[in-house]
Amino acid sequence: MFNIGFGELILILLIAFLVVGPQDLPKVARALARALKYFRGIVDEVKQSVNLDSELTEISNVKKEIQQTVKNVNPLNNIDNEIKDVKEELQSTEKVFKKSSNF
Repeated sequence: MFNIGFGELILILLIAFLVVGPQDLPKVARALARALKYFRGIVDEVKQSVNLDSELTEISNVKKEIQQTVKNVNPLNNIDNEIKDVKEELQSTEKVFKKSSNF
């Protein structure tokens, strides 16, 4: 995570030992570990929130696509078109019969 080598780690521990002192060093280490755990938890929550937001956006887009597809493939629209075609054919046939009966 931090790309710290063994030599750098020893140097950091030596400086911490000199600054904090040998008696308080374990307390400070525990406090730092707790703080690091807390911040990792916050980062994980933010990542999950961002993932949920992107998933919700994706679901919303899929829902819109499905609604558009259903609208385009609505069987009633097809039936209406068929009925109109049959009605036009019947009307044209009726005109032909009327013309032929007038002779």
